[in-house]
This record gives sequence, C-alpha cells and structure tokens, in this order.
Amino acid sequence: MTTRVSTQGGLSSTGMIVATIGSVTLSVMPAFLVGGLAVLVRRELGLSEAQLGLAVSAFYASSALTAVWGGHLTERLGPEAAMGVAAVGSGASLLATGALARSWWSLVVFLALGGVANSIAQPATNLGLARRVRTGRLGIAFGIKQTNGPVATLIAGLAVPVVGLTLGWRWAFGLLAAAAVGFALVVGTRGSRHGDRLVAKVQISQLPMAELVMLAFANVAGTAAAAALITFYVESLVASGIDVGAAGLWFAVGSVVGTGARVTWGHVADRGRNDALGQVVTLQLIGVAGYVLFALTDSVPALVLSTFIAFAAGWGWFGLLLLAVVQRNPRAPGAASGIVNAGVSGGGIIGPPAFGWIVERSGYPAAWLATAGALLVAAAFTIAARRRASAARDDTRPRQ
Repeated sequence: MTTRVSTQGGLSSTGMIVATIGSVTLSVMPAFLVGGLAVLVRRELGLSEAQLGLAVSAFYASSALTAVWGGHLTERLGPEAAMGVAAVGSGASLLATGALARSWWSLVVFLALGGVANSIAQPATNLGLARRVRTGRLGIAFGIKQTNGPVATLIAGLAVPVVGLTLGWRWAFGLLAAAAVGFALVVGTRGSRHGDRLVAKVQISQLPMAELVMLAFANVAGTAAAAALITFYVESLVASGIDVGAAGLWFAVGSVVGTGARVTWGHVADRGRNDALGQVVTLQLIGVAGYVLFALTDSVPALVLSTFIAFAAGWGWFGLLLLAVVQRNPRAPGAASGIVNAGVSGGGIIGPPAFGWIVERSGYPAAWLATAGALLVAAAFTIAARRRASAARDDTRPRQ
C-alpha cells in the first residue's frame, strides 16, 4: 500500500500550475533560444544548418541519458525543490552559452548541460501536478503546463527583433539566465522539508512497460518533428524570402496559437468521454497535414494555415499524452513519465540534425515532408499503445 507523506509548505494547486509553466519553459529555453536566434548564432559562430541541428541535439541527448535518473531524483526531493535545481541548471546553461560560446564544441557542451536540467524539470512538473491538482482538473492543468513550449517559442521569436537585432543574441541568453536564478530562489524554497515522495517505492516491474515503451517511441518520432519545427521554422521562412524579423514574429504567432490550443485540448479532455490517447492520435494526424502543406507551397495564405495546424495540432498533443500516462500510473507518475520523456529527448536528438541534413541535400520541401512522415510514425505507435492498454483493461475485468 502506498501513502503520501506530508506536503505542508508546498505550493497550492494554482501555484503549482503556474510554477510548472515557468519550470518547463526555462528548462527548454537553451535549445529554443538557439533555434529562434539561429540566423544570428550561425553567422557569428560560423555554423552550417547541420552543425546547428547537431548542437541542439546535444541538449536532447543529455536529457535522454539522464531522464530516468531525473525522475528518481524528483521523487526524492519533491517537486518544488527539484524544479529549483532544474532552474539553476538551466540558468547555468543559458549564461555559459551567452558569455562563453565561441565555437561549435562549446555550444554543444553548454546545451548538453541544459539537457540535464530539462531531465529534472519534466518529471518534477508532472509529479507536482499529479500530487497537487484534483483529478477533474488534471486535463486542463497538463494543457496549461504544456503551454511552456509555445511560451518558449514566443520568447524565442520575440527575442529576434527585440534583443537579437538590437543588443545582440548573447544578451538574450543572459537575460533569461537571470530569470532562471530568480525562479529557483522563489519556487525552489517552497517545498516541504521532507519532499513529496511516496513512502512505498513502486518497482519498475509494476509499471505497464510495453505500453510506456510504445508511447516513448511515439514521443521519439513526434518530438523529432516538433524539434525540427522549433529549430528550423524561422530559417525555413527566411529561405523562402521572408525577412528575418518578420519570420521571428511568425514564430511568435505560432506560439500563441499553440498556447491556446493546448489549454483547449486539456479542457476537452476533462469534459469529454473520449480517452486522452484517442485525442492524441487525432491531433497527430491533423498535424501531418500541416507539415505537408509547409512542403507544398510558400504562399502567405498557405503559410498562415500551415502555421496554425502545425503549432495547434502537430505540436499540441504532448500534454494529452502526459495526462494519459499520469492517469494510467497514479502510484508512480514520476517514474512512468520519466520513461516516456526519454522518448521526447530521443526525438530531439534525431529531429534537428536529420532535418538539417535533408535541407542541405534536398531543400526545405523535402525536409518538411520527412517531418510529416515522422509524425505519422508517432501516430502509429500511439495507436498501438492505445490498443495495448485497452487489451490490458479487458484482461483485468472480472469474468461473468
């Protein structure tokens, strides 16, 4: 039997939701900011598209390698303290990138440091929501939490005209490093002394590993597509003839659309009767159409439509996937989400360098078609996991 230790001194339900947005936003900013400021970063450091993609993949590689460890650390420290530790790591990565990055190798090292921080922030926020928010609000809570991605792209997009083209791209990293330190001081000290862990440890063998592994692979393919979108959206628009400042603003528009969509999908999940994984599949398939549209035309109307679809559907389903994982594993949400989040990091390793490699050899249209194919593979794995979960439920039902 599992019992929960005292959470006195921790954040309230609303406070936890707000904190999770800040935590995961800061945790991905090292990679997202490099993507948003890619034109300026590449120009100063002398990097090719493929080198930029490989550098960003280092962020996801280190996050993947430390994902399981990050989940266990979170359950030992409690969500608030773990979010504070993650913010310190993200701040260090941002500061080092802005102040010390002078070559491709230094950029790789500093982004890898940010990946370790990300591997702590992700399970910490999942555990925090699972422990602080009541079941009837979990869908919208995860939807709000997952607005971190669009919020991060909004910051990265606005950083181009507001900071990058005025003060220089390094200042953008420095300003966000200061924000990370402030977050750590405010949130990291709010947890209870003894953390928020479960007294009884749940063994890995007790988790539905087959289903979780399938969802992890869905995350590999889906995140490969999303990471390519984040890293090369601005570059793709610039290559089609759009001014870099305008491209950054389009990036920001996409983030606003994605923010609203994720909250909406979470609300629908709380109110509706359909299972979360079914909604995930629907959004993934709609997202495929958005990426295909990117490949087929670069007209302004098509750009508007494809941006809305890609950010709202193709990148909007991650909160619902985490909701499904937490709902199906209430005794060990941190451990279960750690396994699935390893797939997210794996996709980040593959997506940007693969996209950059295709661009250099075949151009952006071919790269966007490959991105659509990756998201289609993600949908196939999600369907398989959903069927596996349905079969498992049927097996546990009492026979008449």
